Amino acid sequence: MTPKLLVLAAALSAAVLGSGPARADGEPAGTVVATEAAIVRIDARGKIRISGELVFNDAIPDGAVVGVAAYLSWYDDTYSNTSSSSVQVSVVGRKARYVVVVPYRWSVADRTGKMSVSISPSYYRFDGGRQYGAYGSIQRSIALPKNDTTVKLTMSGAL
Repeated sequence: MTPKLLVLAAALSAAVLGSGPARADGEPAGTVVATEAAIVRIDARGKIRISGELVFNDAIPDGAVVGVAAYLSWYDDTYSNTSSSSVQVSVVGRKARYVVVVPYRWSVADRTGKMSVSISPSYYRFDGGRQYGAYGSIQRSIALPKNDTTVKLTMSGAL
């Protein structure tokens, strides 16, 4: 090899092997740095419309106002999501019908898990300085719906 070719080969070798000037991150040029894989982020969005009828015992009088809270949740190895909404309904004939819509917009790692849907009816009253109350919870799991859809669920129970 001629001296010029030898110098060129040495320069190329130095560049390829990383013995050249340092990079901005302090590593020698040509160094390969392993990084954590990118976190998967899938957008999940829509609405869950929950309706039903609640039946009450005689401790909850006609005309009483009952709160119905609805909760959605989704957990996977990367993300934790919740959404909620609530309504108030009046008791008539020991029954109350309700409709509550819960919108959600979440990040999820995959769409294979289950969404938890629950309602929690509650009633409280004060009488003579004492508080009386009743509380319940109904829960079910559903597949994560397709984006931009409204899923209708019926969830009924007694309190």
